[in-house]
Amino acid sequence: MAKGSSSYTEFNNLMQQLEKNQIAPIYLLHGEEFYFLEQLITKIEEVVIDKATASFNHHVFYGKETQVSDIINIARRFPMMADKQLVVFKEAQYCKSPDAIIPYLENPVESTILVWYHPSKKLPMNRKLGMAMKKHAVIYTGEPVPEKEVSSISKLYIEKKGYDIEPRPLHLLVENSGFKFSTIVKELDKVFSNVEPG
Repeated sequence: MAKGSSSYTEFNNLMQQLEKNQIAPIYLLHGEEFYFLEQLITKIEEVVIDKATASFNHHVFYGKETQVSDIINIARRFPMMADKQLVVFKEAQYCKSPDAIIPYLENPVESTILVWYHPSKKLPMNRKLGMAMKKHAVIYTGEPVPEKEVSSISKLYIEKKGYDIEPRPLHLLVENSGFKFSTIVKELDKVFSNVEPG
């Protein structure tokens, strides 16, 4: 399975795999860069879930209020009127018994896509669950974009959306955001919603 990476290139590679319908049975999305993590979840949802059967086959759980056994019970079911079902476990960092998912990781159901979403901090990869994820999951680590790369990645993001920006306004945007890529994206998306591409 794929090793964890925080690079913009790896993010785009994973997005391209999903666009080609190359879907893994288990994903670990963790780290601090929310933009990349949220985009990956949205893309997985788009690719896996048919809107017509979403109410049957799209299951979202939250770490504070869910027992891992409930996730496993749903994950071991077969999808209804579809080839795949999606099980997303959000706020997994608050899970009280995360190791309980390991038997499922070792023997997943082919028709279920499980996303273990652990934002804000990284899952410790030297513990039981982390080691099991290394063996069985596609891992994406949403590290903060390094300061020296924020401008170039922001420019790529702007160009990908069909816009252009002069160096001076880009520099001001990056500085005013505190060099946080997620903050830059939020500000840019506000602008894009009111301006035609070009």
